[in-house]
Amino acid sequence: MLTFLKIKHFGLDSEAILFYQNMEARLLDINNWHKVCKSTLSKFYLVDSYNQLIESDPIIGLYIKIDIPGPATKMGAGFDWVIIRNVTYIEEINYQAIYIVVQPAPNPINNGQETSHFYTADASSTFIISRAGNTVKAEVHGRNEIVNSQTSIISDNLRNMIVGMSAKVGFSYPQWKSLAKGLIA
Repeated sequence: MLTFLKIKHFGLDSEAILFYQNMEARLLDINNWHKVCKSTLSKFYLVDSYNQLIESDPIIGLYIKIDIPGPATKMGAGFDWVIIRNVTYIEEINYQAIYIVVQPAPNPINNGQETSHFYTADASSTFIISRAGNTVKAEVHGRNEIVNSQTSIISDNLRNMIVGMSAKVGFSYPQWKSLAKGLIA
């Protein structure tokens, strides 16, 4: 389980509302997360099932194609793949939030059934931004992070073990920390 949380307080609710609106734009612009992170660790691309780049807000069923540094997988055609399982918007009088939940998925362009990610399909990542009164938060939560080492491609299994174990011992920490920090910057 991996969790990152960044919090910022404002003097007035109106300041927090304006800041939240800007933070929302950064969260929904997945194709530019690498700029939000101010890092070249990974690049993220919002794509459809035909691998066409999507220049809109994320919706359920779209994919995020992830280009991480290091060795690539054959099954993923050089990328790790996740599918968007949930996008929730909450708008209340004194509270706003967006939740985006993704799970590792097969590479949609090769019609494969096997997960093309270093974690199994049981894993999930949840990206949350919220505003309660004059406080805004950016959060990243990882759940059920089990290394995907049972694919039909031996070289992918080895790569997934190296990348997955590296992520578990903290090498993914800078990526998600910088995203949470960049969202709330």
